[in-house]
Amino acid sequence: QHQEDAERALERAIEELRAREEELAAQQRREMLLQIQQALKEMLAEQEGHTRETEALGRILLDGGEFGRAEEVRKAAVVAGEEGLVLHAERIAARLEEEEGAPVYAGILRGVRDDLQFVRERVAGHDDMGPSVQRLQHRVERRLRQLIEAFERETERRQQGGGGGGG
Repeated sequence: QHQEDAERALERAIEELRAREEELAAQQRREMLLQIQQALKEMLAEQEGHTRETEALGRILLDGGEFGRAEEVRKAAVVAGEEGLVLHAERIAARLEEEEGAPVYAGILRGVRDDLQFVRERVAGHDDMGPSVQRLQHRVERRLRQLIEAFERETERRQQGGGGGGG
């Protein structure tokens, strides 16, 4: 009888431990989602700045002007900023690949990365800051907003007790 009681107590303890492990894992996933959501918001804010700068520089070229030293420095800052966002997008996408149910988000973010890379190349190599590049920058912003909204919904769903992944 004592052995059966001890075995039942051990089984209950194991079940409680598993439940705590699952809750901890769920909490870690929620925290990761919040971190990624914040990183995407920072990326969006940075991209909006690059887009504004590209539009301003594009107006100079559209009006027939040429770049002086100040404009070249501004252009170089846009190029460097877009390259930084390319790297940041790839790091986040790699994290998402590891998250259960999130590879779709990773794929979308890799599309954003590719668009950013194309923008960087056009601005750096061709002094292209015209409407097509600006449209692409706006598309990047739109996709980042969509990802942020999706992560907000997923975070809310998980806080309401839902598990699993999204995407």
